[in-house]
Formats: sequence, C-alpha cells, structure tokens
Amino acid sequence: MASEAVRKDYLTDQRMAALAAAAERIGGVIQLIAAIARQTNLFALNATIDNAFAAEASL
Repeated sequence: MASEAVRKDYLTDQRMAALAAAAERIGGVIQLIAAIARQTNLFALNATIDNAFAAEASL
C-alpha cells in the first residue's frame, strides 16, 4: 500500500516537472510572438510615415 503511494507520488512529481518545462517553453514562444508583433507594429508605423511623406511630396 505504501509503495503504491510512493510510486504515485514519484509519477506526480515527474508529471509536474514535465508540465513546468512545457510552461517554460510556452512562455518562450509567447515572448517570441510578442517581439514579432512589436516589430510588425514598428514596420506598420514606418510605412504610415513614409506614405504621409510621399503624399505630402506629391502635393
């Protein structure tokens, strides 16, 4: 009976460690997506500014 409890405790520890590692990987992916989104926003802002200058120059 006690050995079964010890085995289940060990398996639970292993699963928790695997979940923690997966959570860290997910966090890294989220940070990457956020960085790409920031860069995309900068590109969009730059394009908007360029278009405004081009429109002004054509007047």
